[in-house]
Amino acid sequence: RSKRFLERAKNRPEDQNTMNDDSKTTALIRAGDVDGLRHLLANAPEAADAADAATGVSALALALYHRQLEIADLIKQTRARPLDVFEAAMLGDLPRLRAELLGRPASAADVDAPAAEAVARFSPDGFAPIHLAAFFGRADAVRWLARVAGAHAVRAQNATAVAPLHSAVPTRGDRVRRTDSLKSR
Repeated sequence: RSKRFLERAKNRPEDQNTMNDDSKTTALIRAGDVDGLRHLLANAPEAADAADAATGVSALALALYHRQLEIADLIKQTRARPLDVFEAAMLGDLPRLRAELLGRPASAADVDAPAAEAVARFSPDGFAPIHLAAFFGRADAVRWLARVAGAHAVRAQNATAVAPLHSAVPTRGDRVRRTDSLKSR
């Protein structure tokens, strides 16, 4: 559907003029158009900070959901702001995840438990950091979140209401499912 949308937009200049950078960014991500996005970001680097109008997730998160890794890397390299807690969980960036949840820079040996309310933050599409880490197979992030915060019991705040273990099932969660990280204690 996205490819047809982009083709129509290319053929109708009035549509191109009415699309904002956020809409263009998300359409290019959905279509997997690396060159188109590279061109857009070269002319409007702020488009790397776009959010999907339908879900509210960041352009980086949308690219990761669509398994557009080259696009995700391009967005990450272009934008000025650091990863948020949800993007850090998706990418398995444990130092950034720890810093976001502890509210300060964290060392690799840092085992301080973040406050429960910090771990129970939810992305615009309703998932806690542990759900996202599990979905993307980031076993180290899942282990840390489960160990220090007991986040294994957090339910998604959306229609799925899934537990983190459920998030590991659909994709590359084999490494996560094989650990005891997500079992209730």
